[in-house]
Amino acid sequence: MTNPIPDSLGQILAQWRKKRQLSQEQIAHVVRVSRSAIVQLEAGARQLGLYEAKALAEFYGVSIEALFQPPPSMDNHPVLQEPGVAYASPVLSFRPKALPDPAVFVEALLVMLEWTAHQPFHTEQSLIHLIYLSDFEHFSKFETALTGASYTKLGPGLLGCSERSALDHLVGTGRVQRLVETKSNQTTTRLIGWDQANPAILSGTAYHILLKTAQRFGNLSPEELEQLLKNDLPVKSTTIGNVVSYELAFYRQPPFFSLTHERGN
Repeated sequence: MTNPIPDSLGQILAQWRKKRQLSQEQIAHVVRVSRSAIVQLEAGARQLGLYEAKALAEFYGVSIEALFQPPPSMDNHPVLQEPGVAYASPVLSFRPKALPDPAVFVEALLVMLEWTAHQPFHTEQSLIHLIYLSDFEHFSKFETALTGASYTKLGPGLLGCSERSALDHLVGTGRVQRLVETKSNQTTTRLIGWDQANPAILSGTAYHILLKTAQRFGNLSPEELEQLLKNDLPVKSTTIGNVVSYELAFYRQPPFFSLTHERGN
């Protein structure tokens, strides 16, 4: 029997998975994304990230180049069907190391600093707001937060972040410099990045969402960002002093990501 030639990388990845008799959920654990992200990947609805490609290649025991080709003949191998099959949990030979959320937050901030460096008006607070937008965008699309940070509503359009200590450590190690400026009795804190992000820590989906956020909202001034957050449903519906719930990301309106609006496009 000859395997049909797949039309896309997603179909090739599905063949690799089915040859190993693994479910989409099990592969999602390997790559550290949601099952819906694997469904989108195999359907050709999103691209394969570099981190994901490395994780899958190592798990299957092949090179990245081999991963992009159909697997060897699947003769005599039962094909796994999705869905409707009950799966036993296999003993996986490879699982990506679960990094602490502060480490991911730090690298995400470095990426955002690099991609918004051409906008010198960004303050430390506005960069926190951009990471918030990235976190909630990632959650609404892949059902997992990008950094896992929690955000507290301090005022209309103003958020506090649980990872301030990670940011302080970033400054203390010299990877980022704080600049404090005082003009007209107003103090502004800016950040300058002196180091690049570690690509081994951020997943492909994280890079995609951070880039998308920088492109869509990175040109906004701090004041415009605060106004934007005032109208963001998760922030708007949260009482001052409370933590903004990630679950509210699914009810956002444009210009924010929405599963409902995306299906309608």
